[in-house]
Amino acid sequence: MTASAPGLGWLALGGVLAALYLAVGARFTERRALAWWATGLVVAALLHVGFALGDGVGAVLLQLVGVAGAAGFARLGLSGRPGWLAAGWLLHPVWDLALGGTSPAWYVGLCLSFDVVVGAALYLRAVRR
Repeated sequence: MTASAPGLGWLALGGVLAALYLAVGARFTERRALAWWATGLVVAALLHVGFALGDGVGAVLLQLVGVAGAAGFARLGLSGRPGWLAAGWLLHPVWDLALGGTSPAWYVGLCLSFDVVVGAALYLRAVRR
């Protein structure tokens, strides 16, 4: 992705949406907040499956591997180790950048900033507890 004006706009929008997503989760009890953030991580991975539908069975299967990885991080986060949720969110952009060809460029930009903001906030939350 290039650093063009639209790309920067998607990055900015991702940051704003991440702040809203975090604010909603912060209103829940600890357990429900973790479930909110874990579900979001899996949904973010599932979106890639949808983007890959036009790219053939191999692309879809590869994205399902990503869903399984996100679900693993989510499960570990729900089991009382919220740092794993932070790790899942922080690693998701690596998946986006490595396999960005299956997702539209706007989504990669949006997702990149969203994931980093959410992951960093959840990391700080985990460290403080």
